[in-house]
Amino acid sequence: MSEDAEFVSSRVEESAALAVKELLPVKSRKKYDKACQQFEGWCREKRVRDITEEVLLAYFEQKSRKLKGSTLWSNFEAIIMEHVEDPSEEEMIEDKAHDVSLNLLPEKSREFEPPNHHTELSITCHANNDFSSQSYDPTRTEVILFEKAIRGLRASIGYFRLVRVVRSHSRLMRMMRQKMRHGQNDLLWVVRIVGGNIFCCRFVKFLVKLTLCLYSFLLLSQTYYFALAPNADQLIQYGPLFFQMCYATLGMFVILLRNRMIEDVMEVIDLWDVKSVGKDVEIDDDEVFFTNWLIQKWFFGQCKFLILLTKITFFVAAPCMTVHGYQIIYAFQHMKFQIYMFNNYVEELTKGFKTCEWKLLSDEVYQNEVNFRLKFLNFISSWKNNLLMNMDHLILPFSMGGCLIGLSIALSFYQLTYESHSVMLLRASLFAIFTVTTFWSLITSGQTLQDESERMFSSFLVINWYTWNNENRTILLIILHNCLIPIKVKFTDTLAINYQLGMAICKAVYMVVSVLYTVK
Repeated sequence: MSEDAEFVSSRVEESAALAVKELLPVKSRKKYDKACQQFEGWCREKRVRDITEEVLLAYFEQKSRKLKGSTLWSNFEAIIMEHVEDPSEEEMIEDKAHDVSLNLLPEKSREFEPPNHHTELSITCHANNDFSSQSYDPTRTEVILFEKAIRGLRASIGYFRLVRVVRSHSRLMRMMRQKMRHGQNDLLWVVRIVGGNIFCCRFVKFLVKLTLCLYSFLLLSQTYYFALAPNADQLIQYGPLFFQMCYATLGMFVILLRNRMIEDVMEVIDLWDVKSVGKDVEIDDDEVFFTNWLIQKWFFGQCKFLILLTKITFFVAAPCMTVHGYQIIYAFQHMKFQIYMFNNYVEELTKGFKTCEWKLLSDEVYQNEVNFRLKFLNFISSWKNNLLMNMDHLILPFSMGGCLIGLSIALSFYQLTYESHSVMLLRASLFAIFTVTTFWSLITSGQTLQDESERMFSSFLVINWYTWNNENRTILLIILHNCLIPIKVKFTDTLAINYQLGMAICKAVYMVVSVLYTVK
């Protein structure tokens, strides 16, 4: 918020107070002075030094036996105007007094509901044609317009309600100034949205309430059945998810009941502008992105737009960096599951026949069934050649890409050895975590596939092949030939997607970093 706006806002508050004093009738002035004098006399009688929430509530509890509700609230405003200076304390006392007003008022008195003073002031300003078609904004109100609005309201409402209009307007202006200070250049706006603002949407609140009802029902049901028959094994088995749901339910309760912690904290503290520190805290990507310098040199007039467009493209480039790795992992996992079922089928190859082994050699039913099963296994074992042919040509370029990614991470951490930069450390650490997890998942999937495929050959060696005829034995030899070489997605005779490839890439990155360190 600019200094001019701050100056105008302070002048509005001062001028509003003077305008109210000038417009105060003699009769209302006497009521004002009388209410304050009675309170001061009561404080002297009770030997009260500081005006606190408890003091005010005790005083009005005593006055509620004689005064009706509207008079009680009028006296309350008069005393607040005279003796309470802290706005936050005033709001706290007023909220507390409003909450307990039903218990403090006589039975015949009605509760005095404070009106919406901001709306009244806005309507008055529009009626005087002071704002034409613009919406009312206290931060842009000039002093003369506010005085005219006060004079217009004075004709229709009493003094104490007029006082409430002025004080409500002042509080509103203070809150808007704080909101503008905290909202402008908020570097943590993403955290603020995720940490609470997103849950202010009605649709999101509805989803949270619906989920809360479901979770509460499920938790109560689980607790009931566990209480009927306690079991340590079930607690260990189902406990992790149960306690996670308990924490999620607690979080949803807090979101629905009290989701204004950020706003409440921002209202009681006065934040310094981050830019007051200097240029050191400003966003400066030129140290990382050389493309920014090129854009500023070639397209100076549109550099901001082009730099922003370049950053937006990272949301497209990021998934493209991992998509091929996930494709290979997806194919490897399905291949591994097929091999699991293949090995289980091999174990069941000769089961289901109760005839003695020396009679099986001449049993045509047995030999035909084994022949059918072996042909099916031979067909399954031959798909790996076509599969590997479709994947081999992709391994070399992406292995080189993996080396480049590892080199970029190594250079990032190497740069931190002589230039400490927390932002660079955060970027490099997050990128390294995602890269290492993806790389490790890819290498592990390839190694487990290779290990499981080696079991295909050994599983045929334990079956009773000596009870088969020559045709079935010939098919078995073909299958053993196909399973003799484990499944490896490789681009050279020695390197494939397994632990050896991972170690080779790590060694290559280490060698490059060592050379750079030596050159330095």
